[in-house]
Amino acid sequence: MGTIRYLQKDGRPRYLVGVNYWARHAGPLMWRDWRPERVRAELCEMRGLGMNVCRSFLYTPDFMPAPDTVDPVMLERLAEFLALCDEVGIDTIPTFFVGHMSGENWDLPWRGSRDLYTDPWMLQQEALYVQAVVRRVHRAPALAGWLLSNEVPLYGGDTDAASAVRWAERLAASIREVDHTHPIGVGDGAWPLLGNNNGFALEPLAKVADLIGPHIYATGSDALRHSLLPAWSITAASGYGLPAILEEFGCSVFAAGGAGTLGWCFADFDLPTQRPYAHHAFELLFGVTTANGEPKPAAEEIARFARAIERIDLSAYRLSEPAAYLIEPSSMRHAYPFYGWLSPGAIAQMLHEAFTLSRQARLDVGVWREPAIACNCPEDIAGPGAVALPAGARLLIAPHMAHLNAPTWEALAAYARSGGTVYLSYAQGWSIHNLEALTGCQHHLRYGLADIPASPLEITLRRPLASLPAGTRLHYEVPQGQARSGYCPVQPVAAEVVAVDGEGHPAILEHRLGAGRVIFCAFPLEHYIAQAHEAHRSDSTWRLYHALRELAGLTPLVDGDNPFVEVRYLEGPGDCLVWAINHSWQPQQVTLRAHFSVLEARDLETGAEAMLELSLPKKQVRVLRLLSPS
Repeated sequence: MGTIRYLQKDGRPRYLVGVNYWARHAGPLMWRDWRPERVRAELCEMRGLGMNVCRSFLYTPDFMPAPDTVDPVMLERLAEFLALCDEVGIDTIPTFFVGHMSGENWDLPWRGSRDLYTDPWMLQQEALYVQAVVRRVHRAPALAGWLLSNEVPLYGGDTDAASAVRWAERLAASIREVDHTHPIGVGDGAWPLLGNNNGFALEPLAKVADLIGPHIYATGSDALRHSLLPAWSITAASGYGLPAILEEFGCSVFAAGGAGTLGWCFADFDLPTQRPYAHHAFELLFGVTTANGEPKPAAEEIARFARAIERIDLSAYRLSEPAAYLIEPSSMRHAYPFYGWLSPGAIAQMLHEAFTLSRQARLDVGVWREPAIACNCPEDIAGPGAVALPAGARLLIAPHMAHLNAPTWEALAAYARSGGTVYLSYAQGWSIHNLEALTGCQHHLRYGLADIPASPLEITLRRPLASLPAGTRLHYEVPQGQARSGYCPVQPVAAEVVAVDGEGHPAILEHRLGAGRVIFCAFPLEHYIAQAHEAHRSDSTWRLYHALRELAGLTPLVDGDNPFVEVRYLEGPGDCLVWAINHSWQPQQVTLRAHFSVLEARDLETGAEAMLELSLPKKQVRVLRLLSPS
């Protein structure tokens, strides 16, 4: 069973439900135009919508107008703000360096060209500022934690990992010198999760911080994959062993294992002549409430969600530990010399696509991160030893991965021989030395040439694969101008052909290897889907992932029969909480099937008796409590 890492309040786990907050009347200038009566009224609005926290921002030019100076008036206003939060019953997470906000950077006028991360004098000033704030308010009952910044790479610029870690360590130490109690986050946005290697590498920062907070604003051309992006971000972030809080976005990720959701943002603004809104006009309308204080539909959904969370004893429920893992190549995080295969962004896209297909197949996946190999170390040229794959894994998925390190390819072969199931799909320029031993195939690739199949491509199963019957056809649009669209011409040696393309070329093969198997797809299916517009409306590749789930013997406790309705569940003592989430923009029907005896099914929100056949309007959610005999 998997424990969700929540933050604590009075010794009990708490899911954070709230928003990012600027006062309606002033935006970032709220501290200089301080109107506590208005702020209190807005905090009451939040509390009335069921929110238990807001993320607040210290507009740094106001708080530190000169070197060695933290404005005492601003500190008193911050203390008053925390007192108002406590009075209303809502906590807050202050953000120190702002820095960047809503499409503009607000620099300290005295910083000059000094580097925010490495300049010794600048670091001294930053630490002085942080400590002054912490000393003044760290005992406030409404304080929920600290965030170092708001998307600091946009303000301080990209940097290298060592400098980012030293910067975060210096400021976190400054906080902990005074406050040993409250958790600390970096506030950088965790963008390396999406392949943006800006220097704020998550692995070393996870040793400094107490939480990870993705900010997710990616666009896309496929509605289903886009809808699953927040859940994918939380799944990927949770692998670092810290609470994962969606610090900025407009949705909940509770059932994905998140520890909180903070919508951007509380209110619309009627400030068309004030920067940054004057040049970023869309920022005027991102609130969950209007500039006149009326709740928008998003606010009603937050209130609905908050009411549901209040009915759950978080300490009593657990997510199941995944037994299937997506493989994240170390090249997504580590720059190898003379590396010319997939970019970090392309790798992130493939992992996101594979996650989407897994969710369609009701296959619960975690992320296994390949260990990086240190280069330019003459004293350690012998390199690493054997790679340790995740304990308990029954299925490993490497979707369209051009580059894994040699020890990982060796480990995958050993894993299959010991009884595991491996799925690989080809990527042009594949860096693999044990192709025949692993896949049971010989390749007929031509150096430097991509074998791009004609479009449309049809792949037909010659024989069943688990419950996927012979004769099943999978259809793809193939981008013709991309080398990445190339497939791998192969000849089976020890593998059996499962499916072929329209010209009879082997497309999917199964290699029984020791006690396990390797399923090799010679075509980059995930790439084809990711490049097509709204591919998931008609794509059925999720059925292949469902077959992988069956081959690995993975049966969820609660299943569904609709690939557009995500089914998630938490197990408790004698019951199971089930989320049915319609990710489609169309109404959907789903029938839930529990693989245990259900004594009773009730709607969590209303308490009414419920059926396991559900009709869900577009983008809607139902939560059921299934009671079991034990």
